[in-house]
Amino acid sequence: MDQQKRRSLIMAGGGVKVAYQAGVLQVWLDEAKICFDHADGASGGALNLAMWCQGMSGTQIADNWRTYSPSRGLEPNLRQLVYPPLAESLFRLQRFRRNVLAAWRLNWTDIGQPPARRPSIFTTSPATVTSSWSLRTWTRTG
Repeated sequence: MDQQKRRSLIMAGGGVKVAYQAGVLQVWLDEAKICFDHADGASGGALNLAMWCQGMSGTQIADNWRTYSPSRGLEPNLRQLVYPPLAESLFRLQRFRRNVLAAWRLNWTDIGQPPARRPSIFTTSPATVTSSWSLRTWTRTG
């Protein structure tokens, strides 16, 4: 059994946990220089994963959360607020996309590219990145 050990990074969502998670990424990626073969993120964890996949360091990811102000991204869905029990949504995403994701310099075009068209952040092969945010899976070979 001479199989190479592989390390996965699983990033969950859940409010304040995601900002805490960014601080852990700063320590693991930048200070401890830990490398991962696989990464997966859900909800806010997928935002951290998207920043990392785009090539941001753990410190840059953590700094994005340190300067984040929730009020910059909130936009009530006024049409739906009059029907709270039947509302499709209480908030809209346009302001979040415009004020938060743009400030974090997330480029969805770059993130959505297959690995052959963008630089890889993984050190071992094959590496798979799965993000429930984008609902896409990439596998790097070679």
